[in-house]
Order: sequence, then structure tokens, then C-alpha cells
Amino acid sequence: MDKVFANGMYFNRPLPQAPDFVIGNVSINKKQFIEWLNKQSVNDGGYLSIDIKESKKGKPYCELNTYQKKAEQAEPREQDYTQEREDSIRIEDVPF
Repeated sequence: MDKVFANGMYFNRPLPQAPDFVIGNVSINKKQFIEWLNKQSVNDGGYLSIDIKESKKGKPYCELNTYQKKAEQAEPREQDYTQEREDSIRIEDVPF
């Protein structure tokens, strides 16, 4: 899958004089970012995720997270499990 960069959004590492708790800052070109944002799909909750990554050359960049969960196999329902247990245990074998 092709990378989708967050156009108009830029992550910068903190300045040397910044306190240790500052991880970095995000700069947004409002016009570019809104144009890009309006073209993107959102999840069921109305969100989209943007990952902050580091290039091979060590430069940070912002990329749209396009991960989608694969259809998961349904867990056995409780009634299915109960039915299975009823088939394997006879009431006459219960000691109480």
C-alpha cells in the first residue's frame, strides 16, 4: 500500500533548550491541511489517525495510518460452548 503523507502537517523535534518533557511540536499549514483532510476517509467514530514516523535519514514525517482490521473470526458464543458441554457431560455423572 502506498504511503499517504499528511499534507500541510509537519512534526518538528524539540529545540535543544526545550524541557525534557517536550517531545516535539506539530506545525500545520491550515489551507493545505484542510484541503488534504477533506479528501480523507474517517473511521466509524469520525476519526482518522496520523502516525509520526522517522525516515531512514532520521527526519520525522507525518503519515496517514491506513491500517484496517481484517475480519476477525467470531469467538464461540456462550450458548455454543454450553451446548458442547451439555453433550459431553451426562446429568447422571454429576455427584451432587
